[in-house]
Amino acid sequence: MLQSRSNSKKNLIEVDIDYLRKKLIISNRNKLILIIKTIIFLGRNDIVFRGHRDDSKYHPQIGETCKDNFGIGNFVELLNFCIKVGDKVSKHHIPSAPKNATYISKTAQNELIECCEKTIEEVLIKKFKNFLWFIEYKSGTTGLSLAQNIISATDDLGLDIQKCRGQGYDGAGAMSGKLKGISSRVKLINSKAIFVHCACLKLNLVIGKSCNVQSVRNALDQIKDISYFFNLPPKRASCLNKFIFPGQAKLIDTRRTRWVQKLKGLYVFFDNYISVFHSMEEMAYNEGKSYNIDTSSKASCFLNLMKNLSFIVSLVLTKQIMDYFYAITVVLQTKAFDISQQCNEINCLKTQSLDLKKNIDVYHNQWYLIALDLAKTLDISKVKPRLCGRQVYRDNYPSDTVSDYFKYSIISSLLDHLINELEDRFDEDFMELLHFNISDMPHPTSIRAELDLWETFGNNQSVIPSTITET
Repeated sequence: MLQSRSNSKKNLIEVDIDYLRKKLIISNRNKLILIIKTIIFLGRNDIVFRGHRDDSKYHPQIGETCKDNFGIGNFVELLNFCIKVGDKVSKHHIPSAPKNATYISKTAQNELIECCEKTIEEVLIKKFKNFLWFIEYKSGTTGLSLAQNIISATDDLGLDIQKCRGQGYDGAGAMSGKLKGISSRVKLINSKAIFVHCACLKLNLVIGKSCNVQSVRNALDQIKDISYFFNLPPKRASCLNKFIFPGQAKLIDTRRTRWVQKLKGLYVFFDNYISVFHSMEEMAYNEGKSYNIDTSSKASCFLNLMKNLSFIVSLVLTKQIMDYFYAITVVLQTKAFDISQQCNEINCLKTQSLDLKKNIDVYHNQWYLIALDLAKTLDISKVKPRLCGRQVYRDNYPSDTVSDYFKYSIISSLLDHLINELEDRFDEDFMELLHFNISDMPHPTSIRAELDLWETFGNNQSVIPSTITET
């Protein structure tokens, strides 16, 4: 040993051992490269890993595909394909390695998938984007169980719940309940974690209340049925395509939970009304016997509906009012939307809704003429719906003219609902949030001067930052 240490031409034992250790680590990592790349490839493309028989005794020879119908799975098959086309490291490693060190078993697959998951989480946390991860609810969907899952997840991510200054959920009882919801249970732990109802969802609820107006509810449901009618047999869609003008969008399925999609479907249906009408005529009359009885019968029902002036007026008036809501509904779903800007946009919407109500005669006359022009194009006569002394199942507004009937039954009722809902659901004050978090500020008494300075600074910038991080 002394002689070896005195010989300067030879390495020390520690150096040799360290060199061999590093060499072994590099060799083992090279063996895992193809396996990990295969896992990442399957994960990115949403491809199932394992098959019906994934045990090693069912595996084919290295570099060969499975000739028997065992269903060994995509992971093993893809590995063998890569070996077959020239991966020499795996071609030597898999057949020569001990059975417990091939790293292709289902247990090893799960462990490597977990390693990939942790790596992705670390990258997300470092970048600290808007989304971190999905939380699996293992113990139920009650407010208590979900709150415990969230708190446990923040601990796993190394986030301090006491630094939380806001919670954003939808309006479900388990989420926003004042006594047993997630928001109230988290607030018991941290009183500054105030709950803010998602502005887009609130606006969805505001628009959703418009369905309380019977004529609007009926029109939207009927548009949904017509859109669905064209989405089933391809022959129906082919008939519609013959009448759609160049540049017009095809019908959108309005069976959506988000109102922005419902409104978009409403607009597309309005733009294609004449094309849909003529396609319904062709299928209903069925002169060439090209359509079956079911298609012809349903088309005849829809054609009679579209010949009804009440349906046309309901469609036009609803569309014209919802035009004011569509833009802000889209904007509220963007990632970077300042709360003060949201308040300004909602206040503008409230003011505009009140102006529509105040000048209802002017707006109604303009919109009613649009409906009459559409009806005239399709040779549909102007007839007021039948009224009676007592009506339960449909609108029964007393009026002198056809125009006044639709003004009272649709526009007036719809605007009343929208204005009331906007007032009830959007009553937050931006300055209240500042006062609530006043203790977090370094100089609370200087908040007004601080805001003025930031406003001046922003006005002097050529490019306005869109997020807090950029600011």
